[in-house]
Amino acid sequence: MDAAAPHGSARVRGWTAGKPAAVPQPGTVGALMSHPLISVDAATTLSAAIAQMREDGIHHLLVTDRGFIVALVSDRNLIRALGLGPSSREAEQRYHRLPVLQVAEYRLVTVEEDTTVEVAAETMLDGGFSALPVVNQAGEMSGIVTSRDLLRYLAAVRPPRSDEELPRAS
Repeated sequence: MDAAAPHGSARVRGWTAGKPAAVPQPGTVGALMSHPLISVDAATTLSAAIAQMREDGIHHLLVTDRGFIVALVSDRNLIRALGLGPSSREAEQRYHRLPVLQVAEYRLVTVEEDTTVEVAAETMLDGGFSALPVVNQAGEMSGIVTSRDLLRYLAAVRPPRSDEELPRAS
């Protein structure tokens, strides 16, 4: 069940934050997702959002407006926004003044906690997403699953075959 979008953000659906299921099933995004959710207010500047990501060691932030989750911003969104413009002076001004909501992704495609890892991976690939917000049975966002979470899972469940040579980092 989706919460109504707050006044002034009619372009997006509003979501509320909730708690994850008590015991997630193995092989589902509920078992992999990060929680609690980390978010910033829609008026947060790009510089403050970047600082929050660094502080928490994350690459995605949920964006809230009047208590509702309305968008998702990634480090890629922020880098792209800072790269726009003909001069470094403009980028500097944008860094300290532009609200994060102006560069965030409004198209929130979600998955449920019991969604399999395979379906989540297909959803990410088909949509070009690097993260998917996760909703609980009450329809509230309870976590986020990222492409890194999926890669860690796949690396953990699939031991290398003896006939494969693993690439070495340089």
